[in-house]
Amino acid sequence: MSSTSIGPQAIPITGPPTEADLAAGETFDYEDPAVQAWVHEVVGTADEPAERARALFADVRDRICYDPYRLDLRREAFTASAVLASGTSWCVPK
Repeated sequence: MSSTSIGPQAIPITGPPTEADLAAGETFDYEDPAVQAWVHEVVGTADEPAERARALFADVRDRICYDPYRLDLRREAFTASAVLASGTSWCVPK
């Protein structure tokens, strides 16, 4: 029996994030003052990266109300700062 590959195989990521992984971008606008204040509020004094990530994930899950009926497809609606300011979003920007 032969196996057929449909697309490129995923390559597991190993090691810590690179600077490129952590760089701010169009949607990941963590340099925005409101996003920075939120991060400091949620993370507090946590030092361990996994603990910080869990806290941020849980806060987005619980703070940003999921609303699949208010789809804002403007590019700016997909930024972290816009999602945080709105308090409600759908799965992709959230």
